[in-house]
Amino acid sequence: MYAALLLEERGIDYLLLEARSRLGGRVKSMPVETCLAAHDIRFERVHRYNLGATWYWPAMQPRLAALIERLGLKTFAQHEEGDMLIERSAHRAASRVTGFQTTPPSMRISGGTSSLIEALQARLSGERVRLQSPVRSMTIFGETVTLSAASEAGGYESHEAGRVLLAVPPRLAAATIQFQPSLPSSHQDQ
Repeated sequence: MYAALLLEERGIDYLLLEARSRLGGRVKSMPVETCLAAHDIRFERVHRYNLGATWYWPAMQPRLAALIERLGLKTFAQHEEGDMLIERSAHRAASRVTGFQTTPPSMRISGGTSSLIEALQARLSGERVRLQSPVRSMTIFGETVTLSAASEAGGYESHEAGRVLLAVPPRLAAATIQFQPSLPSSHQDQ
């Protein structure tokens, strides 16, 4: 999504194909009310519970920190004082352990990590984003890459490009996309 934003800002044509019905990949934040409602628990305030990436470290990830600041997202320091409860399995009681502070300190994004995805999505041109469009094949011939992707309507669409950026692990790409020529085996195990 960040690559798409950079292309958008430079006026370079692009198409973002997303296999899922939402952007963000493994980043997802659920409203606390949704999580608690499943257990018939009432909660008055609006917060979100991160199901994927949660923390970031500005000192170790300065470009991410700069993007978060540029997008105007509010952040807060991860609470690290006191003891922690660790639940190792659903069949064992949680255990209390002495907490620890990380160095450098970690931060969180107000409203959950999905706030980053929503801020990026708001800056992208809607007609350049296709949801529910998993890429099924990729053929490279000369300077042209031809992609076949499922369409929201249920069929398949063909797209041609000069360059393709795959934002999935090579192992997943090798398992779900038919490459012509074949993806080198050295890339398939990463």
